[in-house]
Amino acid sequence: MASILRFGQTDRTIGPCPIDAVDPAELLAVLKKINTAGKRETAVRTRAFASRVCRHGVLWHA
Repeated sequence: MASILRFGQTDRTIGPCPIDAVDPAELLAVLKKINTAGKRETAVRTRAFASRVCRHGVLWHA
């Protein structure tokens, strides 16, 4: 199974899900929610972190 994708306090709905269970639309919804809360930098960093986690999952757990 792939690594767990964790976003800390940003959204509990996708935090405990395996990487392969996270839909891009779900991730986009989380990022939009963060951005509309006025936390653009947090959204940018969360997106970058999610990208690194997914890249790691593809490289090491494929």
